[in-house]
Amino acid sequence: MTITATDTFSQSSNTYTQGELIRFDLIITNTGVSDVSFMTGDGCLADYEIFDENMSSIGFVPRACAPVIPTATPLNPGATLSESVTWSQETDSEEAQLPIGTYTITAEVWGHEKNASIKITII
Repeated sequence: MTITATDTFSQSSNTYTQGELIRFDLIITNTGVSDVSFMTGDGCLADYEIFDENMSSIGFVPRACAPVIPTATPLNPGATLSESVTWSQETDSEEAQLPIGTYTITAEVWGHEKNASIKITII
């Protein structure tokens, strides 16, 4: 499972100006030899938690996911699932611009033990 970040010009980056839109691309690939399944219940593959420099959670990337009944999505060996999320550098709890600093964004996939993280800096 990988997560990457790109700027508004679709350039891969880990440094962004304050207020710049950031796009996260989450890619989940089944590298095993048997099927696996993921729970997709709200139209989204993952929740994106925001951690500050001390790795304290400060909230989640706000998302508008459709409320639906959770279902298991099978993933065959070699197959991938992906989603893209655009983030305006706000949290779901404060709806205010994050201050300058370094943050870790962790994609927490429903029903899966492993997560993917990326570190970004806002200048």
